[in-house]
Amino acid sequence: MLKLSLTTLFSICYLLTSHLSFAYEQDDSIDEQLIVLAQLTDKHLVIEKLNQLLSSTEITPKQYVATLNLQGRSYLAVDNFDEAINVLQQAQVIAQSQQLPQLEANAYKLLGISYYYQGKLSDAILVYQASLSFYREIDAPIKQANLLNNLALVYSSMGDYSLALKNYQLAKSLYQSYGSDEDQLDVRYNIALIHVNMRRYGIAIKMLLEVMSKRETMNDEYSLALVWADLGNAYKHAKQYQLAKKYLHDALDYFQLHNNRHHIASQLHNVAELYHQLGKPDTAQIYAEKSIEISVAIGHKKAYAGSLNSLAKSLFSQGKIEQSLQKIILANQVARQSGYKALLNSNQALLALIYATQNNTSEALTTHLSYINKQNERENELFNMQLARFESEQLSQQVEQLTQNEKLQQLQTKQSTQQQYLVVVAVIFILFIIFFIFRRNIEKSLKKALEVKVKQRTQELEFLMQELQRANKVKSRFFTNMTSDIKAPLTLVIEQSELILKQNVSTKSINKDVEFILGNGLHLLQLINDILDLGKIEANTLELELKQQDLNIILNEIFEMFNKQAKIKGLTFEINNPLSSPFIVNIDALRLKQVLINFCTNAVKFTDKGKIMLSVTQLNNELKFSVMDTGVGMNKVQLKQIFDSFNQGDSNSNRRLGATGLGLFISEQLASIMGGNISAQSTLHQGSTFTFTLPISTTKNQ
Repeated sequence: MLKLSLTTLFSICYLLTSHLSFAYEQDDSIDEQLIVLAQLTDKHLVIEKLNQLLSSTEITPKQYVATLNLQGRSYLAVDNFDEAINVLQQAQVIAQSQQLPQLEANAYKLLGISYYYQGKLSDAILVYQASLSFYREIDAPIKQANLLNNLALVYSSMGDYSLALKNYQLAKSLYQSYGSDEDQLDVRYNIALIHVNMRRYGIAIKMLLEVMSKRETMNDEYSLALVWADLGNAYKHAKQYQLAKKYLHDALDYFQLHNNRHHIASQLHNVAELYHQLGKPDTAQIYAEKSIEISVAIGHKKAYAGSLNSLAKSLFSQGKIEQSLQKIILANQVARQSGYKALLNSNQALLALIYATQNNTSEALTTHLSYINKQNERENELFNMQLARFESEQLSQQVEQLTQNEKLQQLQTKQSTQQQYLVVVAVIFILFIIFFIFRRNIEKSLKKALEVKVKQRTQELEFLMQELQRANKVKSRFFTNMTSDIKAPLTLVIEQSELILKQNVSTKSINKDVEFILGNGLHLLQLINDILDLGKIEANTLELELKQQDLNIILNEIFEMFNKQAKIKGLTFEINNPLSSPFIVNIDALRLKQVLINFCTNAVKFTDKGKIMLSVTQLNNELKFSVMDTGVGMNKVQLKQIFDSFNQGDSNSNRRLGATGLGLFISEQLASIMGGNISAQSTLHQGSTFTFTLPISTTKNQ
């Protein structure tokens, strides 16, 4: 009765707090969207939605990493291991840089699963251990047990059963203290697989049948199909072929029905091995070739190497010795790269037969002796002693479990007293919430009355307020842009300088680091110059310094400045200059270059392929400068706003490429001060052309 009262009380608390939350939070947060997406079964749709979230300007670094982790998990679910590894590596790097250790540990764990599925077992061990270190520091026993279980699976796949068993022991101990019955069942299932690998088929089959019986009651079809697969494999080794055939095909049918290609490839290999033992190499070849096709498509190296072995045996049985040799050599290469010791040993046995068939008796004997040595290592007495020790430790753990049960009874007595205190606390909490709601309602009423009075007295100021709001938005956007754009290069300069001062950079890279600092410093200088120019323009204090200049020299400087930048991006930068040389004009060279540099800078930034051309023409007493690019272009709305202050055609691209939105506005103002004008033409996805028309007075060539 006491437990029921507690549940009721906390349910009321939950409803009240949920009501308050609904009153003040109308929009779903990004965190809530991630929770909803994690529960969807259509992982392709989940990936698409997560890509949209990643492009959100409202997303925080923590949410960004969490989104990448969920995207990596979704790629794993659709067997796209390459993309999974790509996004999870990004998540790990960002989590590390933002000091988000728990998200970094989660990324490491998911990376371990991805590497395991791809057969990169050494990489899987490294990232699993990195994740395990974090969860040991924060004392999270269940997370530790899960990672130990995963590590044991990797060691078992590599044929290192001693380390596999050691990690299973540690995981089992943690699960017994903190885990559920299902957790302990998983460890028992994995230990049964070690018995299969150690050829203790009777014990393995008994344990797997127990696990299958319990999983049938849990209504977990996926886990049950995994047991079918391994039970069929155990029956195959025990030469109970009818049972092996039943369970292997049942598992294959399930995975094919659910399009789980990773397990489909593994099961096709297991079925191929079964038909080898049944003396049907033709049928075995069919299944082996199907497994090879799928495992290559998804990067499942373990199934690929095993199926190559199966195919080599089929070809050998059909007398196709050379083809068999080619396949077994390839199987050896894949197995050696991934560390599959058991498969390497099996390959040695077949290689010895092939060499003997080819009358290469020396190689046959050497290979056969290597096979025998590896086999002896695999069956060494030390591991059997460890296995016996593990079984004895299980008895010790059972005794410890009885002791813990006694302590649990004592804790239950204390719990009943604590529950009474919880009831009192819950009642006080409810009263506090009721008081809070009552107070909020009073505040709401007072606020509404005040709003009516304010509204009556401020109607005549509405127009002025709207104007002030517009100005405030422009000011806010300006300060937001400039704060971010100044902070970014300044932070990079400081960080890189600290690295150099702390001697954390190599002598070979010092020039690149200094160039990096110089580049960001120049970028920062350009931002400050833009702000100063804007201030002078708005204060009407900007003055031109007119001098006799050779226009060809100015154009050459522009070419030198942007030719290298364009080549770095794989672009062509050209200048079309039909003017005579020298071509002397009375202009402010600094302000002319400022306008042209701004045009060219934007062209390089927003062009990914093609070319950029700066053209100069003279018509009567006017010079016409045109900068044409083959970049992203703009639509009509963007083109209309392009010369507004702090506003460019594509704000997302603007922020991504580090622009402030001042350049074109200042350029237009400078053109006006010089007596000229600027215009722009653009087609979306095809390119843009910016034109600057400038009146001049020329001097005849000497």
